[in-house]
Amino acid sequence: MGTLLRHVSMHRSRAVDRRKGGAMRPFGGGVGSRDDPHECARARACRTRPLSSSSARLLDEDTGSLTATEGDDHHSPRAGELPARVGRYVVLERIGAGGMGVVLSAYDGELDRVVALKLLHPGSRSLNAGPRLAREAQALARLSHPYVVPIFDVGSDDGRTFIAMQLVPGRTLGAWLRERRRSAAEVLAMFVQAGRGLAAAHRAGIVHRDFKPENVLIGEDGVARVVDFGLALGRGDLESMPQPVAERSLLETPLTATGLLVGTRAYVAPEQLRRLPADARSDQYGYCVALHEALFGTRPRFDDRDPSRRLSVARTGSPVRDRVPGRVRRALARGLAIDPAARFADMDALIQALVGTAARRRVLAAVALASVAMVAMQRAGAATDEPCARAGDRVRAIWDDDARDRVERAMHATGVGYAAQSFELVARELDAHRAAGVAAARQTCLATDAQADAMQACVAQREAALAAVVSVLGDLDARSIERARSVAFGLPRFDDCLDAERAAGEPAMPADPTLREQVDALRHELATVDALRDARRFDDGLALAGDLQARARATGFAPLIAEATLAQGSVLEMLGEHAAAEQALGDAAWLAIAHGEDRTALAAMTRLVGLVGYHLARVDDAEAWSRHAWATTQRVSPTARELALLHNNLGAVQFRAGAYADAERTYLGVVDMLADTRDSGERQELASAYNNLGNVYARQNRLLESETAIARGVDVLVELLGAGHPTVAAVLINLGSAAYDQGRYAVAETYLLRASELLRDSVGERHPSYATALTNLGPVRFRLGRLAEAEAALEASIELKRARLGARHPDLALSLNNLGEVYRDHGRVDEALTVHREALAIWRDLDPEHPYASYPRTNVGLDLLAQGHVGEAAAALEEVVAGCERRSCDATIVAAARFGLAQAVVADDRPRALALAREAAASYRSIGGRYDHELARIDAWLAAR
Repeated sequence: MGTLLRHVSMHRSRAVDRRKGGAMRPFGGGVGSRDDPHECARARACRTRPLSSSSARLLDEDTGSLTATEGDDHHSPRAGELPARVGRYVVLERIGAGGMGVVLSAYDGELDRVVALKLLHPGSRSLNAGPRLAREAQALARLSHPYVVPIFDVGSDDGRTFIAMQLVPGRTLGAWLRERRRSAAEVLAMFVQAGRGLAAAHRAGIVHRDFKPENVLIGEDGVARVVDFGLALGRGDLESMPQPVAERSLLETPLTATGLLVGTRAYVAPEQLRRLPADARSDQYGYCVALHEALFGTRPRFDDRDPSRRLSVARTGSPVRDRVPGRVRRALARGLAIDPAARFADMDALIQALVGTAARRRVLAAVALASVAMVAMQRAGAATDEPCARAGDRVRAIWDDDARDRVERAMHATGVGYAAQSFELVARELDAHRAAGVAAARQTCLATDAQADAMQACVAQREAALAAVVSVLGDLDARSIERARSVAFGLPRFDDCLDAERAAGEPAMPADPTLREQVDALRHELATVDALRDARRFDDGLALAGDLQARARATGFAPLIAEATLAQGSVLEMLGEHAAAEQALGDAAWLAIAHGEDRTALAAMTRLVGLVGYHLARVDDAEAWSRHAWATTQRVSPTARELALLHNNLGAVQFRAGAYADAERTYLGVVDMLADTRDSGERQELASAYNNLGNVYARQNRLLESETAIARGVDVLVELLGAGHPTVAAVLINLGSAAYDQGRYAVAETYLLRASELLRDSVGERHPSYATALTNLGPVRFRLGRLAEAEAALEASIELKRARLGARHPDLALSLNNLGEVYRDHGRVDEALTVHREALAIWRDLDPEHPYASYPRTNVGLDLLAQGHVGEAAAALEEVVAGCERRSCDATIVAAARFGLAQAVVADDRPRALALAREAAASYRSIGGRYDHELARIDAWLAAR
């Protein structure tokens, strides 16, 4: 039994924090509409996938998940010729076939699941079929994407190569199109999913070379997944001659010499017909042929005498598909260009052209606004034009060539291996931010309405934030460079200032000119506190915040005092000084509300939701703060980032309370809100939502969905920050928990050790987050049979939590629970009972009905049973079993309690005892994962009776 802690992302800054907090995991045995945060997030089906390619690279381990399809009409061997077994897999039935082999459904006894097997025909030599099939497995394991069919296993049995894939019942895209008349919108939506799968493959360096409707699967969940990468080529295929497979990865070994045509002729690109090398643009061409056929009922017309020359693309509606938007027709025409250089730069660009993303609409709106501003400048004459033409000079001066050189030198001077990459990403972000700042400064300079002053003040605040970030980035060391990208991504957006309603919510300025100057200068310095905090230079940030708060009080200007108090509270929270942080943030919130500073109040209350509800485990108080925060959003125009912060923190509170359905809806609301964003700060919030959603699924024993969601968060974080970033540590802890849930203990330990290294280097060994890594290492090492190491890790985490979190914190209860199990396994049952009773006492004080209270309550019963106190043990375990019938408990803890109760009552009520044991075994068997040991114990106990 026991518990693992999982990190829940906590974001509570005016800019953006990346702090993570812990959430509990078993070890063994609301926000939405602007009216109510619990009503806006609409539930939707989870689209699962395996461990992502990014997270696989973190561990250097390939993992995957799998698919099958119906309706394949290719030839295949007779059913009687199918083997009874393929390796460890028991063959169930034939479900499809192709020219190279047959697709079977099969049972994997080791992992207790049904999979799809792609099995090569005996003796097949077509296109080097064996190596090609094995390379398909490598290709899929490498890219791992929700719109690509992934894999579990590849091997050879009796000379026949096979791939084991996740069984996802469904049909091909071609069959889906033939089922009924589909609207253009339906067709486009499905092709966009498949296109994103192709784009992911291309980013991984993989070209499909045979994209067609029959190589896209539509699962019962309505998700399109690209399949059959057996013709995929890696970078090595551009070479003309293969090298021995033994010397190179299959993905780097060309399986066909240049000039051999592979693929389905109707969809291959002209360059393939001419026997020229194929690349990602060739997939783009095949994709557009297939989409054209789906939309218009016919493929593009070609010259019969020269199939490499296209004659036309459908430009008018057809009886099959009507109302195809003009942008789609234009995109198809470009994607079908005969010359590959004339096509889109990549699949992402093609998809953007097909759908017209929100990001593209924002760009067009900005261009239009800039055009209006330019016309206004021209009409205003030279007197108006000159000052506004230079309005962006302040922004240019903040991030100029000198500043760029200074930051680059500071980052390279740290000597870390990823300094150059970090600088490139940071510089790109700051370049974009400066460009947006220049445009915003000019446009607000030209504004003449009543909000012009507020808009210009908003730009000035954004300029101060940029200046603070550039200053901090120019003074990095080897420890703080890891936060450089997050510091840059956390900058507030300049284009928010162009929204008059939003700009009006910025902090007020005093009317007195002298005081105004003082306040403006102090606000510039407060921006430095935010930058220091985000760089994790907490001591510097706290010292500056304290000084600024004293100076703010001296001015007597209440809005500034509230801002300074908020800044101080945010740093205290990051330091783990939760009581002091709560006091400061509460003072800031009420002072801001009293003086109408709603945006400052919203930032403080958003932090308080997570701090009070999650870290301090006072759920009711946090719910109250969330209601206050949500009411405040009605008086301001919140940004997507501000809303996502509030969503993520409320979800963490719901998670802490055991309200998993509510937390799931909340986190799915964040995913919906930010699914298409390209803003770096918002994408970090998206990563947090995926991470948190994975934790929710794990608590419900939806293990594959859990790993899938967490891995999607890893993809986003690694894309933004790199695999070595300390923010990734929290997600590594959760990936370790996911591996632990599935019984992959060595893998889990690897993740947790990497996470602890990152946390030790970034926040230090006295931080509560570091204790979370130790807490999780204990159960993992317990399962690996290294009891002394497990005990040492757990005792260290308990000492740290007592010092930093206090003696009545729920996270301390979790560590105590785990340590007690180690003691009991060592035979130290008296000590086990002592710590389990301490853990149970904490939960009785906090919430005796909380689902997590069932962990120590069950362990107390098992300790008593081990001591021979059968009657007391039975009473404690009866309480667990009965209580969990009234509320939602972890199925594993209920199973442990039932088996313990069976042992306690067997002498008095043998039939009931046997029934309880069988129910426990059935629960463990249905969950799967790491419970073989428990199942073996129960089976042996039943066999003996």
